[in-house]
Amino acid sequence: MTPGQSVVIVDDEVTLAVVMRMLILREWPDAQVILLTETHDLDSRLLEMPAGSIVLMDRRLGGVDSYDVIISLLRSRPDVRVAMLSASLGPEEIASARAAGAFAAYEKPGALGAWHQLLAEVMAPPASR
Repeated sequence: MTPGQSVVIVDDEVTLAVVMRMLILREWPDAQVILLTETHDLDSRLLEMPAGSIVLMDRRLGGVDSYDVIISLLRSRPDVRVAMLSASLGPEEIASARAAGAFAAYEKPGALGAWHQLLAEVMAPPASR
């Protein structure tokens, strides 16, 4: 990850979003981490994020799949990279995430060590993935 990299966490489960921010800042203290935990005006708030941001997007936001949010975001902001995260992912959800434009889809881990591994993979520059 480049110094000062912007990471946007989009998850309506506030506690988990805060924990993800803590884990990112522990490993990459220079990161700029933005939390978006409410779905109200999400589309417009996503457009305001810094250029080149990495977006960690929950699969379900407000009880609705977020595939359309990813499509809309990447149509307007092709400079950002989106990874989808979910408590449960099967092959169909992974394929849908990729079709929407996410560079990857991950199941949210239950252990801290697994979170560190997931975040290291997500934060890696595209060329090293």
